[in-house]
Amino acid sequence: MTDKTYFPAGSKITLADGTYKNIEDIVEGDEIQTYEMANEEFDSANMHLNEQTATKVKFTYSEEANLKDFIKIEFKQLADSQLELSTEEIEEIENVEVQSLTVNKYGTLMGGANLGWVVYAKDELLSYLNKNTEPVGPDSDEIEVLVHDFSATIAQLEVGQHITTDSGKNLKELEVTAITDFVDEDEEITAYCIDSLENGHTVFVNDVLVKVNEADA
Repeated sequence: MTDKTYFPAGSKITLADGTYKNIEDIVEGDEIQTYEMANEEFDSANMHLNEQTATKVKFTYSEEANLKDFIKIEFKQLADSQLELSTEEIEEIENVEVQSLTVNKYGTLMGGANLGWVVYAKDELLSYLNKNTEPVGPDSDEIEVLVHDFSATIAQLEVGQHITTDSGKNLKELEVTAITDFVDEDEEITAYCIDSLENGHTVFVNDVLVKVNEADA
C-alpha cells in the first residue's frame, strides 16, 4: 500500500498559465498551478487566507497498477446561493457537464469549506499513516512502532460532499454526485504520480485540488 496519489493517462494537470497538459506528458521543471496552504494548516475553513500560485515539478513517475484500486468521482456545478435565481436557472447551472476524476482510492482531495482533506479509503489510509517503524538503535536489528494520529486531518469522501476546484485565479466548489469503485475490474493500467514540487503541496487535476505526497517548503 502507498499514501501517494495516482491518476490514469489523460488526466489534465493545470499549468501555470491556465492551460492543461496530460499527466503522462508532465516532466521535471514544468510550471504548474498550486495553492499555497501554509496559513491554514490543511484546514479548508480559511481558504481565503491563502493564494493560488505557481511552482515547478521536482519529480514525477509512472508505474503499473490495477484499475480495481481506483475510483471515478462525478460532480455537478453548484448555483451561487447569494444570487436570486429561478428554478430553471439553477437547473441549467447544475446540469452543465463537469469532467469526472479517476484517482486511486488513497488519493487525497481538498473538500469544501470546513471539510478539509477527504479520502475514499479513509480507514485503510489512516491505518497506514498512523504506524511507522524505525530501528531502536543504529546497530540494532530490533524495531519500534511509532504511532501517530492523523485522524483529525482526513475525512471520508462521500456522495453529496463539496470538493474544492479551480476557477480561473479563484476557487469554487463542486458537489460529488457519484463514486464508482472499480473493485470488480481486473485491468492492468499505467498510473502516474506527481511526487514532489519545488513549493506547495497541491496540484489541480481535472480542475480538482489534490494533495501531492511530498513538497519542499
